[in-house]
Amino acid sequence: MSVTRDYTLAAIIGGGALIAAIFWPSAPEDAPEPADPPEETGTLEPDEAEIPEPEPDPEPEPEPDPEPVVLEDWLGDEPFYTPAGELPEGSGSGVETATVYATNMRFPVEVPRAFANTQLWRPGGIHASPPWNQCAEENYDYPWFDNFCETRGWSTPMCPGGTGHQGQDIRPPRCPRSPYGDEDRFWAVAADHGVISGISSHTATLLAEDGTSYLYLHLDPARLDVETGDTVARGERIGVIWNHYGATPTTFHLHFEIRQSVLIGEQIRLTPVPPYTSLIESFERLVRGEDPDGDYPEPY
Repeated sequence: MSVTRDYTLAAIIGGGALIAAIFWPSAPEDAPEPADPPEETGTLEPDEAEIPEPEPDPEPEPEPDPEPVVLEDWLGDEPFYTPAGELPEGSGSGVETATVYATNMRFPVEVPRAFANTQLWRPGGIHASPPWNQCAEENYDYPWFDNFCETRGWSTPMCPGGTGHQGQDIRPPRCPRSPYGDEDRFWAVAADHGVISGISSHTATLLAEDGTSYLYLHLDPARLDVETGDTVARGERIGVIWNHYGATPTTFHLHFEIRQSVLIGEQIRLTPVPPYTSLIESFERLVRGEDPDGDYPEPY
């Protein structure tokens, strides 16, 4: 039984092989051999290829220099000044200093327009040549001139010769007109908080809280706003700038002094100190609108 089964299976397998040989196609003799896999090369993938360096961003345009700030005074003129200690020729020897002795003072003229120069060596003064009208335009124009230590006989220890003018002459914004009216009244104001320590003849003295004394000369005695002993605030009106000088009038101007205790030689002395640099500093602060007590009327 088993032998018969074995023959039968062999016959089936043999028949299947014959059928496969007849009907299954064979590969042609000239069929190409399968291609070998491609060899790796050194070629970079696109994202690894050399990428040119990007062009650098253009340099930004430089910022333009800021426009210089032009200061304009009460009537729109641009102030400028000669150096401290540079007195008009023939009027004496000044003190060349950059020291601002009154660093926080309020400019002593109410409005931010005034002309620091000399009243003796300018038109209308006794040393002017020729001595024409004190209202000459050059008296009411820039530049400013220092006249501390101008030739005088007053004891002034800080001056080169030990004597000289003890303050700075300051003309008002314009020469008073005739007839004199309210629009010609220009006020001197307190340079600092303090007390009016004295009024005598043509001088009003303000003693500030820090011990500095400020002297105002030639104010109109009929238009003083203060009395001896009054406490005044910084910027408060003291009096009208005028030409009072006892029995003999002077030119229209404010003589302004700063007195402090300073070391001279080996001694501390209460003496007039150069006011010119303090005046420039306080004036420019007022013109720029940076003074906390800088209220003043509109031009008229």
